[in-house]
Amino acid sequence: MGKNRTTTSLTSSRFGKMGWFMIVYIAVLLFLAGFMVGDGFNILLPTFGDNGLMIPELLKFVTVGQMIALVYGVFTIFIIRKIGPRMMSTLSLIIMGVIAIFWGRSDGTGQWAVCYIIIQCCVQMITANASMTLAANWWPKKKGLALGWATMGSNVGSAISVYLWTYIFSRFGGLRGGMLAVGVIIMAFAAITFFIYRDAPEQMGLTPDNMPMTKEELEASREKFEEKEKLHLGELLKQRNFWIDAILFGVMGMCCAGLVSQLVTGLTQVGVAYDRAVFLFFIAGLIAIAMSYLFGWLDVKIGTKMATFLLGICFALGSACLVGTQSFEVLVYPACILIAGGIGGYVNLMPSMCGSIFGRKRFVEAYGIATLITGLIRSTIFTIMSVTLVKAGSYLPAYKLMIVLALISAFMVFLFNDKEFAINKGEEV
Repeated sequence: MGKNRTTTSLTSSRFGKMGWFMIVYIAVLLFLAGFMVGDGFNILLPTFGDNGLMIPELLKFVTVGQMIALVYGVFTIFIIRKIGPRMMSTLSLIIMGVIAIFWGRSDGTGQWAVCYIIIQCCVQMITANASMTLAANWWPKKKGLALGWATMGSNVGSAISVYLWTYIFSRFGGLRGGMLAVGVIIMAFAAITFFIYRDAPEQMGLTPDNMPMTKEELEASREKFEEKEKLHLGELLKQRNFWIDAILFGVMGMCCAGLVSQLVTGLTQVGVAYDRAVFLFFIAGLIAIAMSYLFGWLDVKIGTKMATFLLGICFALGSACLVGTQSFEVLVYPACILIAGGIGGYVNLMPSMCGSIFGRKRFVEAYGIATLITGLIRSTIFTIMSVTLVKAGSYLPAYKLMIVLALISAFMVFLFNDKEFAINKGEEV
């Protein structure tokens, strides 16, 4: 975030030195999420199993932990409004680091479950609440582009988590030593959070979106940002745009979660060899990194609404190509590219849309409640996939359903009342 008077294009990645530090910081937070409770589970669960715990017993607590974390995410709205996202991130990272050490020393399912649930709650807070609030605060108009860069951290985590955990356990003498090392690193990152970063650029004498502002404009922007507003959840729940936003990304999230979580298995069910399916999944993860930036650029170039429409079309075509792979094997390539595009766009367009609708001042409560509703809708896809697997012996019927769901979510963007968007009313700064 610089303080020059040079015009900065909304599609320009000139975020300034501190702006780039903030992007890297958010990327690390998103990386931690996948590393600790996401893709990292591919190596973490077998490692816990090798240390005497029963994996089927551990898996029972994963869904429970995710549901608890979603509810906790709503509770943290009130805390973030009181102490700010920077302080909340600091506390959550400290707790996560300490609990990670005890997690590595779990000698029973009960201890493992308690540690996992606490870590999942911390992850929910720093990813869905604090990091996205920071993005909305620092880049009211360019948040899509900024998140296009920052969400690469999530995709990098998907690509290297398994290899990184394997190295850590090998380097530090197994589960206990590895978790101790990770816990200490996370706590060190908490100290960096507290001493270096701030909730908004104005608090560092910098400007939102790195846009030119006079000293007087900057001071007025800071005063406006720091004004305390009452929390009106009842008013929020009465707004049409809020419900369209939450339901749209919940339905679209069903496609994202369903396609990504079982992509390797899905590819084998439509005739792709297992080793090749694993390789294609890895390539899709790499493509998703680039697609994160592409959808971020589209966000500021054509607007969040139309970028979200294209995201839904991307999921629909990806699902269709995956279904068609059974008859035309060559379709596996556009399927993986389109699904990767969906992965890259979903994570940044969901908070960007909420920020466009509600602006900086109301983002915390709006996004906190919306992610609960979105998460509950998104989680239903796993039940649907389980049923289709039992009834049909494959996920193919679920993939056909995802084509319809993706198209529904795409066209839902035209239900928004654009005139009520904060970004169109000049309220975002």
